[in-house]
Amino acid sequence: MTDRPDVTDKPSISVVIPMFNAAQWVGEALACVAKQTYPVMECIVVDDGSTDGSTEIVRQFAGLSTMSTRLVRSDGRGPSAARNKGVAESSGGLIAFLDADDVWNRRKLELQVALMVRTDAAVCFCGYEIFDSGSGHTTGVVVVRDVDRALRRWVAMEGHGMGLGSTAVFRADYLNLTTGFDHDLLTGEDLALVWESNRSGRLVMEENVLVGYRSHGAQLHADVGVTAHNMRKVYDIVFDDGHDPGFERRCRANLDAHAGFNLILSGRVRCGIGCLGRSFRRDPRRVVTLPLHALGRKLGRWVRKIVITGRSVD
Repeated sequence: MTDRPDVTDKPSISVVIPMFNAAQWVGEALACVAKQTYPVMECIVVDDGSTDGSTEIVRQFAGLSTMSTRLVRSDGRGPSAARNKGVAESSGGLIAFLDADDVWNRRKLELQVALMVRTDAAVCFCGYEIFDSGSGHTTGVVVVRDVDRALRRWVAMEGHGMGLGSTAVFRADYLNLTTGFDHDLLTGEDLALVWESNRSGRLVMEENVLVGYRSHGAQLHADVGVTAHNMRKVYDIVFDDGHDPGFERRCRANLDAHAGFNLILSGRVRCGIGCLGRSFRRDPRRVVTLPLHALGRKLGRWVRKIVITGRSVD
């Protein structure tokens, strides 16, 4: 890693895009980076073993674009390792992440950098909309105003995630002080890093909706088994000091309830009932409250969609 400049009024910025078999989408992701109103010093695409022509699309884009675009190889260990590889290859004072299947508003970096300079923040998130990959229709909007409350609800599976993979901008010097993205996690790696980062007290939220989060069937978190396995690992990290046993019990009970309901809906009734039983033994309230939180999230996304759609930043 090269020496990095200080974050001044006009910090340099590196964009890191982890990629695996994203030929359908990576061209659009690269185009939205190139169209940013804030200058991008470099865009680093980290290929994690794609076999669908993704790398050729990136090479063609790099050959035609005036934006510095580099394709580097990861070792096939998943998105966490790919993002860490991109960070190691970058040289900007700020680092922004974009998943290869998501898109940015053209003013995303401009508005987030301005907020970070104004507040001396270490990490900045922004609002995002969820859209269906097939139809392109917006299915919900997520905006966070109270970062601490939102983070606890995210950990407890009672609220929305912050979309770190495509919304976050980090100060590079701060990111280098963290453990980075955990290579052992296929999902939830963003949550583990945000939890660690929040201990610094230097997280801020740009409330404008500046990211389009693509919803499609190939996403890992759509697999309840993968999600449950990785969230248990996240909880081992989050609660390693044992300082909040009541909150830990609530979180693990919610996870068991989440797995149980989804297993039953997928036809694995016996396994699902077993998970619900574990949830009930941990905290009997969660078997009832978790579905209510899920309904509330869905309603909240829908309401924000109605209120915010059509008012996004130009």
